[in-house]
Amino acid sequence: MQKSELSTYGIGYKQSNTAFTDIVGHWAKEDIEFVVSRGLFSGTSNTIFSPNTAMTRGNCEADTDGRHNQR
Repeated sequence: MQKSELSTYGIGYKQSNTAFTDIVGHWAKEDIEFVVSRGLFSGTSNTIFSPNTAMTRGNCEADTDGRHNQR
């Protein structure tokens, strides 16, 4: 007879207050802060995220590849 066990896991992340001045009032502000605080994406500078700028395939690869290689 096998015993079935359930485990509880938590996910930790570094919560940082974003200083992006161009996301105030933007419809995706909370989502932007979510992905930035988890290190998934970064802004175009320390104070600019550029939420209305199109992301190219190269931008996406650079962000995701850079995060992957940090592990």
